[in-house]
Amino acid sequence: MGKKAVSIIVLMLVLLTIGMLSLAFKVQPVKSTWTGTVYIRADGSIDPPDAPIQRNGDYYALTGNITSDGDGIVIERSNIIIDGAGHMIRGIRKYPSAGINLTGRTHIIIENINIQNFTSGIWLYNSSGNSINRNNITNNVDGIKFENSSNNTISGNNIVNNSEGIELNYALNNTIYENNIRAASPKDGVVVHVGVSLYSSLHNNVSANIVTNNHWGVFLYNSSNNIFNGNNITANDEYGIYLRTNSSNNKFYGNNIINSWYGVEVDSSNNNTISKNNIMNGQLGIYMHSSDANVALGNLITDNRNGIDVSYSSNNTILGNLITENEFGIVVRDSSSNNVIYGNNIINNTYAMQFWGLSTCPSSNIIYHNNFINNPIQTEIFIGYDNIWDDGYPSGGNYWSDYNGVDHYRGPYQNETGSDGIGDTPYIIDENNIDHYPLMGLFNSFNISVGISVDVASNSTIEDFKYFESNNTIVMYISNMTANQTAGFCRLTIPHDVISPPYTVKVNGTIVEYDIIYENYTSRLSIIYFTYEHSKLEITIIPEFPLTIILLTFLMLLTTPIIFTKKTPYKKNNKTPHF
Repeated sequence: MGKKAVSIIVLMLVLLTIGMLSLAFKVQPVKSTWTGTVYIRADGSIDPPDAPIQRNGDYYALTGNITSDGDGIVIERSNIIIDGAGHMIRGIRKYPSAGINLTGRTHIIIENINIQNFTSGIWLYNSSGNSINRNNITNNVDGIKFENSSNNTISGNNIVNNSEGIELNYALNNTIYENNIRAASPKDGVVVHVGVSLYSSLHNNVSANIVTNNHWGVFLYNSSNNIFNGNNITANDEYGIYLRTNSSNNKFYGNNIINSWYGVEVDSSNNNTISKNNIMNGQLGIYMHSSDANVALGNLITDNRNGIDVSYSSNNTILGNLITENEFGIVVRDSSSNNVIYGNNIINNTYAMQFWGLSTCPSSNIIYHNNFINNPIQTEIFIGYDNIWDDGYPSGGNYWSDYNGVDHYRGPYQNETGSDGIGDTPYIIDENNIDHYPLMGLFNSFNISVGISVDVASNSTIEDFKYFESNNTIVMYISNMTANQTAGFCRLTIPHDVISPPYTVKVNGTIVEYDIIYENYTSRLSIIYFTYEHSKLEITIIPEFPLTIILLTFLMLLTTPIIFTKKTPYKKNNKTPHF
């Protein structure tokens, strides 16, 4: 046989061998995602049985992805665990549909599942005691929706780009914490309407969540007695928190509410408490509209146009807030009356306070014990407003950094010999608005226990304040407010439940005299006044005090300790002025 024929035969054998091998090792196509609705029946069985879920007792784990044009998984059995193992349940946003549907179920745990493109990512109806943890729930109409469901827990979920992140309707006693509820970015074109919404829902706790890049961060409608604590509510383009229509007795505390047009709006809602929040970089920090008996307490409100704005609202309390670097610190307008504004630090705003109205005038508001410091315009009032700017004598009015009066006299008419920490002449805003008893030093209030505080007005800086219940002792550490200050004073309002008179007052361990400005055993209250010199200090060790006090004294080398103890009866002046 010739070489050419042999070569052809060899080539044919090679091609035949390759063809046979390719048949033997032919690559099968990848099986597509399972399609349909999976039912976990009441008896625990999986229907249909070929669904990508593996059961081990009451533990169910996904073994593959699921695509559905209806519901993804319908759970008809209670007391089970659904572990997604990182797999996906994907819908087509058909209405109505749910990635996971819980109707009338209890004690279900759902975790580690990716859920996309349903009307509701997870829907709970008449269900209680369930836990939804560490899931990725994205691009649904509602990320998680509760209807008539109670005592459920939602935690650690990533809830992104849903029209509403978490929605509660007629829901009670649910806990929502440490979830990330947001749009992917503020510029991605996805409109996330509300991060967390509550409709006619009671006694829910929403804490430590990140709620960002939504249209409204938190929305309440006809919902009461809920708690929102420690949430980061940022970059929501209209409302950080919005209460509307009879949402009452809710508490919002310890939240960061930043970069929203309205930090907190309370609209037609009463008896809510907004406390110890950071509210920054918005148009209106706290806005109360047609709302009564709310409390804004101890908030930091900065870099807004209006720090606090009160409109058509009455009997609200604005207490102990730091309101700084806003254009308008506090605005009261439009028939707002009988609001109490006291104990606030209103510092470095363009306008500290402004009063005005379009058709009706705010009046009879009470403003006292505030510190108005370095505001170019302390108060702007349009004609016709008559408000109260002090708490009478001897309680006093406000501290005004631009007040130029002196303090040589005391008494309700400031015509009795002796200083009392109150200016001898009024601070006049206009003929209808007068602080008759301006304070000569900054006002501070220190809480001793619930409902009990010690108030201090002083021209010194109070570095630290301690109360020791074991021996009824107050210890304060103070320093010069200004470098050239030589003389200082303190004016203390002491409830008898804290220390009952008579008192011993020591400055650097030396007993000093004090004057009794007011003492009433019926109301159980004393006001005392004393002076001291700011000078080079020495350390004093007082063996009667606990070791903690001694250590504090040693550490405060550049401050003046002032100590009050109930030990030695001493009074200089027993005269009790009358209101």
